[in-house]
Amino acid sequence: MPPPTRQLFNIKGLSELAWPAVSIIFTLFILVNGRAFLDPAVWKVFERLVPIYLFMGIIAFAIARMELSTGVPFYKSLVYMLGTFGIGMLAFAPVAAFRTVNLGVIQQNFSFIMFQVFVVAANEELLFRAALVPRLGVVPAAIAFSLFHIAVALGTGNIGLYALAWPLVWGIVMGIIYQATSAKIGIGPEIGIHGAWNVAVSLIILSA
Repeated sequence: MPPPTRQLFNIKGLSELAWPAVSIIFTLFILVNGRAFLDPAVWKVFERLVPIYLFMGIIAFAIARMELSTGVPFYKSLVYMLGTFGIGMLAFAPVAAFRTVNLGVIQQNFSFIMFQVFVVAANEELLFRAALVPRLGVVPAAIAFSLFHIAVALGTGNIGLYALAWPLVWGIVMGIIYQATSAKIGIGPEIGIHGAWNVAVSLIILSA
């Protein structure tokens, strides 16, 4: 077996590290240029969270490589992500349809979707699914995911039943899906479906 250093820098190793690398690079970009890149309403909500997401991405980059060693090329994982994001948006559209939604948040600012997928969803899935599920198990990783969202809700003043219960349910479901499918299709589908849900929910919050 080649030494770890050689494995890290071969094509397969780079492919395995592509998702955390992409998420870190995009999060760094948002950290520096978020005020100009994002809609002011979006930036007001997420400004204090971006450094936390950067830290999460760095942790995932450092400890999740073995869990990402599925042999699934990055481009295939990206295709799976785009596909599940599209399906998720169709599935979650009724969530936003029950409320008055300012669709201009998306129509006028495509960067909002990029932010939700490549910063929020990617960093959370890489840490709480790819890094923690193999080490802690589905339920402990889901509890950690839920505690993170409770902390975010407390910090933003949006604490409620959604912040307390839904992240735990979501974490368990996504953890089970990750365990069952990651060896064949990678982490892309979890990032896609997570990003779609975040976009649907954020549309309601930002339209309030």
